[in-house]
Amino acid sequence: MGAITWNLTDYEMVGSEWKVLGDCLKTVHLYGTFAGGTVVLQGSNEDTPTNWVTLKNYNETGISFNTAALETIAENPKYIRPALSGGAPTTDVTVVISFRHDYK
Repeated sequence: MGAITWNLTDYEMVGSEWKVLGDCLKTVHLYGTFAGGTVVLQGSNEDTPTNWVTLKNYNETGISFNTAALETIAENPKYIRPALSGGAPTTDVTVVISFRHDYK
């Protein structure tokens, strides 16, 4: 089991891309001060990601949060990143994805 963590603020609104190594079970946990901001989890299958799309959970709903939450990620793109929109100077959100390759 492993984890990757990003810290999103009003000054750093997009997390660096994470290259997902193979098919794995992924759960995202978001917490902190949203201050009116919304965080979406995005994915891309491009070798050099430029066209990001919002990832979905197992209910086929886009993964988008404006409050603390824990959600399983249904899709397995090559790259994942969190992106923040809105918010205020006090916005400070931590995004943690835990992943496991041996879930089958």
